[in-house]
This record gives sequence, structure tokens and C-alpha cells, in this order.
Amino acid sequence: MISRRKFLFYIIGAFGISFFGYGFYEKKKYKIENLFVPIKKWIGNPIRIVFLTDLHRGPFTGISFLKNISDEVKKLKPDILIFGGDYIYASNNYLKDALSPFKEINPLLGKWGVLGNHDNFLGRKKVIKSLNENDVYLLNNESFKIIHGEKKIYLFGVDDLKTGNPDLNKGSKFIKDDGTIIGISHNPLFWEKVKFKTKPDLLLSGHTHGGQIDLPFLGPIFLFPSHGKKYYRGLYNLDGIKLYVSRGIGTIHIPLRIFCPPEITVINISGNRF
Repeated sequence: MISRRKFLFYIIGAFGISFFGYGFYEKKKYKIENLFVPIKKWIGNPIRIVFLTDLHRGPFTGISFLKNISDEVKKLKPDILIFGGDYIYASNNYLKDALSPFKEINPLLGKWGVLGNHDNFLGRKKVIKSLNENDVYLLNNESFKIIHGEKKIYLFGVDDLKTGNPDLNKGSKFIKDDGTIIGISHNPLFWEKVKFKTKPDLLLSGHTHGGQIDLPFLGPIFLFPSHGKKYYRGLYNLDGIKLYVSRGIGTIHIPLRIFCPPEITVINISGNRF
């Protein structure tokens, strides 16, 4: 007969193994999240945008997993593909294949991206070079107008809040209110620090990983001060503007996700209410 102390030790050990085993399993089980955004001024057929962020190709996120993600994106047939930054983790050596699974995806209205904190401190110039090589247009304090039939779509992106020099005035300088406006910042906390001259229809961010470990009753236990808990996953209303924060794809520090699976965000934009 085992003692009470040994029994308790076995119970705790079994719980720990299950906890880590499940976390390792869930980090590979991505989910597709659908976001429906009705735009009053939208003309014509809906479009589909796929938003991917925090790929974090590195020791915890392998190339085979990113290929699985890219295969799923191909099936979704997006009109626009947007990357929210943090393409690598731990070393810029991973840039050799971080974006290559997405190179052959050629949406009608292009591939776009911004820089994240890991991109800036692991090798900003090398990340930019990799984006160019994989046909991803960098929106670094820059905007671009897409004309598609009768539709006008303004995309603008800013540098990372903590490791770069984000400049909203420069990034949104040429935006007008005659089209749909979508803004991208790696860190969602940037948005509450700025005032818009022209109100966007949608803001996109990542950075938080949704907490990576988001326990019932306790909430996210893996958020750093630069993440903040105010905007850490899902849809928010920021003074009448929709802000969506994705849980992202990869992981950092520990290769676990618990109640917080990787995410492919599908944004459906239409003139009708869904």
C-alpha cells in the first residue's frame, strides 16, 4: 500500500504530464476563425482576407507545420493575404524558410505585411529582404490603395510599437474616406495611443498569442507587460472601430498552447450584414 505522500506525488506527476502533453498537442491544432465585417459603403461582391500573424518559425515552430498552414490558406482562396509580423523566433537563420511555404500563394489583391518586435531585434534588414523575396509588400508606416472594380481598399501598416518607430500620420497620410480602410499594427496597444484623422473600418493585430495558455477562471497566464491584457484575443470595439487580435500561429519561450489554439483568421468583407 502506497503512502498518502506518494499517492499525491503520483497525482501531481500525472497531472503535469497530461498538462504538458495536451499543450504540445494543441499547439499544432490550428483553428479557422471567421470574422464578418459589413461595410456600408461597400460596392459589389464580398472579398475574403486571410490574416496570419506570429508565425515564429524557430525551434518550436517547424517548417512542416507552416506548410500545413499554407495548404489551408490555399484552400481558402483569399483575395488578400496579410501578415501581422514576428515571422521568426530565436534566430534569423530561420528566415531561410519562414515565408517560403507562402511564396506560391498569389492572391488577386496581393500579400501584405508589417514588422513585429522579434523581426526588429533579430535582424530587421534580413526580414525585409525575406519579405521582398517572397512577394510580401511591407507596409512600414505606409499605406496603399487597392482598386478592384468599383471598390477601393486602403491598407496601412505601422512599425512595431516597442522596437520600431510607428508613425500613424505617415502611415495613413494618403488615406481617404471613399473606400474601406484596414490598419495593421503588430502590437494592439498601439491603437489606443493614437487619434485617427480618417476612421478605419477594421484594425488588425497579433503579438499576444492570445496568452498561449488561457485557463478557465484564471485567464491568460503567459502575457508580458508589452502584451497587456486589455486586447489579447478576439474582437474589440475601440471607440466604434473594430479591432481584431489574432492568437497567431507559433509559440515562444515554451512549445505549448492550452485552450488557445493557433489561428488562421478569415475576414469576410461585404456591403451586407451577415
